[in-house]
Amino acid sequence: MVIAEHKWPNERHQQTVLDLNSLIEWLADRVGLPPAHIDPLKVNVPAITSVMSYAYAKRFNIIAVEVKVNEVVIATAEPFLREWERELTRILGKTISRVMVDPVQIERYLVEFYSLSHSVRAAHDDSRDAAYSGVQNLEQLILESSVDRYLLY
Repeated sequence: MVIAEHKWPNERHQQTVLDLNSLIEWLADRVGLPPAHIDPLKVNVPAITSVMSYAYAKRFNIIAVEVKVNEVVIATAEPFLREWERELTRILGKTISRVMVDPVQIERYLVEFYSLSHSVRAAHDDSRDAAYSGVQNLEQLILESSVDRYLLY
C-alpha cells in the first residue's frame, strides 16, 4: 500500500501510475492467483459469514466471497499466509479456492458483511422472541382468553 500511495509511474505503461489495483494484479500474477474485486451486490452475505467468524477472518486478512456446494472461494491480501487454508478445508469439508484482493477491500467488506449479518440475525431473533413474549404459559393464555370473552359480551 505504501508504494501505491506514492503513485510512481508504471514503467510498462507510461500513461499510468502504480496504483493498488495494478500492484495487486502484478502480485497475483507472480503467485499464481487470479486477481478479483469484491462485488457486494453479488455476495450471499449469510452464506459467506457462516464460513468463519469475523475474528478469524480479521486475523488472517481473508474473507469468503462465494460459497458453492463443494467449494468456498476466499479472497486474501496475503498470498503467503496459508495456515488458515488447511484448517478451513478440514472444518468445512470443502475445497478452498483463493483469489487475490486488495487489503482495503477486505477490511471494508469484513466490517460491512459481518455487521449486516449480525443485524439481520439480531432482528430475526427479536421478531421470534416478540411472537412468544405476550404469552408465558398456558395459564396466562387461558386467563387472557377469558378476559377477552368477558369484554366482548
